[in-house]
Amino acid sequence: MNSTEIIKFIIALIVITNAFSAIPIFLSLTSTNTTFERKRIALKTGLSVAIIFTVVILIGSFVLSIFGISVSAFRVAGGVIIFLLGISMINSRQSGIKHTKQEQKHAEEKDDVAIVPLALPIIAGPGTISTLIIYSNQYSRFLDKFLMVGISLIVALFITVLLLFASRIGKYLGVSGIKIATRVMGMLLAALAIEMMANGILELLPGLSN
Repeated sequence: MNSTEIIKFIIALIVITNAFSAIPIFLSLTSTNTTFERKRIALKTGLSVAIIFTVVILIGSFVLSIFGISVSAFRVAGGVIIFLLGISMINSRQSGIKHTKQEQKHAEEKDDVAIVPLALPIIAGPGTISTLIIYSNQYSRFLDKFLMVGISLIVALFITVLLLFASRIGKYLGVSGIKIATRVMGMLLAALAIEMMANGILELLPGLSN
């Protein structure tokens, strides 16, 4: 991975996880918890996200090979999912791809929401997993994978910090601030998705590039 691809990977991972939009959900799901319990849930969520990121990067290629799915086809399918997420973010609404109302209601009845639904699927959802699999296939060298794991762990740490200070961030940004940040990230996400789909289509149909 060159410096440009590293920057693109970092931006893609931060944008697609969109931890800012997870703040209101985190506050809602932990509304009855004490400050100490919220911190514990935030730490457990961050650790779960880090583990999911690492596992997907390391075995993503293997999973595709088992099912006989080409990287190009997965790139197009992943691009569609990510584009739909981006559109939902632009419209400032929670996508059903990540989290449905039924899941939200069920989560509110759970004692521990750190792993499900916060880590999976709210933060590390289908779009995030698709992105990680695509990048891990495109850059399959050990050094590249090591670099991606390192970046993913830093992003997971960033998400943990956001959740630890969710109450303060929520008060500072307010509903309008979070919606603005979500819409901007949605635009970036949609652009990344279109590029991903275009590359996948050109790989599947190389004659289009002539």
